Amino acid sequence: MEFCVQMEISVWSMIKFLVNQDYQ
Repeated sequence: MEFCVQMEISVWSMIKFLVNQDYQ
């Protein structure tokens, strides 16, 4: 269960990072 949450957080962090790069 915790591992799943960790994965989700990692995925969201990556998406945010990519989106931020897109806007620059």
